[in-house]
Amino acid sequence: MCHNGRREGILYRVTESVREEDLTPNPGSTFPDGQECLITRPLRVVPIAQVPLDPAELLTADEEAALWRQLEQRTQPEGGVPEP
Repeated sequence: MCHNGRREGILYRVTESVREEDLTPNPGSTFPDGQECLITRPLRVVPIAQVPLDPAELLTADEEAALWRQLEQRTQPEGGVPEP
């Protein structure tokens, strides 16, 4: 499942147990260790609600550009040149 933040979405409920071995730390997380994980296998889900788009929650073009710049700075080596 993906979400771009600019379209309505669907909220899902996981219908099976998730075990520790199903999780891996998110390497790009800005949260403290152990606070954000990625799932390592497909999970069974059921849709439970439509999630409407709230225009008040959208980023401005400037806010989005600033976040992209922050991400680029975090993913470049110290010399500022991306690795091949």
